[in-house]
Amino acid sequence: MRNDMAFSPAWELAQGIQQRMITSTDVVESVLQRINAYNSQVNAVVGVDIDDIRRQAREADAKLIRDEGSGAIHGIPLTFKDTFETEGMRTTAGNPNLADHIPAQDATVVARLKEAGAIILGKTNVPPMANGIQTDNPIFGRTNNPWNLEMTAGGSSGGAAAALATGMTLLDVGSDLGGSLRIPAHFCNVVALKPTEHLVPRAGHIPPVPGQPRLVRHLSVVGPMARTVTDLRMVLSIIAGPDYRTSETVPVPLNQVEEKPLSELRIAWADSFPGVPASRETRQAIERFAAALSQNGATVTRVLPQDFDFQAAWDIQERLVSMMVPDRREQDAVEPTYAEYIDVLTEREHLIAIMDAFLTDWDILLCPVAPGPAFPHCEPGTQIPIDGELIDYALMNAYCTVFNVTGSPSLVLPLALSDTGLPIGMQLVGKRWSDGNLLMIGEQLEAAMGARPRPPGV
Repeated sequence: MRNDMAFSPAWELAQGIQQRMITSTDVVESVLQRINAYNSQVNAVVGVDIDDIRRQAREADAKLIRDEGSGAIHGIPLTFKDTFETEGMRTTAGNPNLADHIPAQDATVVARLKEAGAIILGKTNVPPMANGIQTDNPIFGRTNNPWNLEMTAGGSSGGAAAALATGMTLLDVGSDLGGSLRIPAHFCNVVALKPTEHLVPRAGHIPPVPGQPRLVRHLSVVGPMARTVTDLRMVLSIIAGPDYRTSETVPVPLNQVEEKPLSELRIAWADSFPGVPASRETRQAIERFAAALSQNGATVTRVLPQDFDFQAAWDIQERLVSMMVPDRREQDAVEPTYAEYIDVLTEREHLIAIMDAFLTDWDILLCPVAPGPAFPHCEPGTQIPIDGELIDYALMNAYCTVFNVTGSPSLVLPLALSDTGLPIGMQLVGKRWSDGNLLMIGEQLEAAMGARPRPPGV
């Protein structure tokens, strides 16, 4: 099964379908075999209707015969995080109160990918209301990490990352308020992009509960997950852009860039942030990669923005989330005032300006995704072992939330495996609205690193 289509890049399969070299039915059957083989162990994909999926594939093939299949991903099977409303398809956000929710309308990103010809395999598992860095809920249960079933796949897009790692989907779309795309990608050895804030519309995403006001207006983004950076670029080109349902989405086209050779890149790097630990293996893997880039002629410097207050960024993240999501507040917390809201946004703008100025001088900042690789399934709040010491559970997303605060695009690439065989990823961060440039660099680095391993037995 190792050589089947389920692990081929989606963009290659899309071209093959358009050129009549393969059929959508061929691709779908390959992915369904993977779901049959691995989903019972990993529990990543939910809501699979095999008969309907096969019907969609037959229709996609028939449209091509009639010369009607013109979409960029015509006939390609993909999944969506179970937070995106999908017309006629159960969408729960892992919330028991939404266990039987059947939306009457597609989320904008769902509609755009359908229009481009996608076949929807099903949804991928999440923690309740996408709140958590592990994936488990009362409806569908726990998602396991395919590299070690005793470990978490991360959250809240944990089902998406686990499905991609096992070939149970070709593409997925997730969301990220504090690392929800990036941490699962890091834990499961796949790629993910947190785009610049407001580049991709969030209309039709849960939370909020359908019919309730949309309180989350900052920090959160929608972005693609895949196994190759080129696939991320393809999906982003389809889902990005203004939307009549969300006024915040900015009509900024993906910047077109000329590829630079590695020798012309300017790369800042750090193996940790002030006040946040990183495992020895994480630090060593990043340092080795930075050295390899330098040996290939890139300008590589270990540096962080001098005036950037990381503790202030984490405080802003916590304060803004508590303002936007009342359930996250302490029980005895006082209702925030409008003046406090304006103050935190002003402080945020200051940090955005510092990070953008820093990234004007550097093509990317290379840094960790998390303090260490995937950790064992545990109760939220449990301290996490890193190199023999216990760290606070809340620190597991500290490397990610900084860039939710700055709104910066952030790309996760697999980097290495730990001594225990668990994936270690790296975060590549660019200046706001430079998503195209960031993806171009990601494609170069991915090509230079070569093929990456699959989970054991997959």
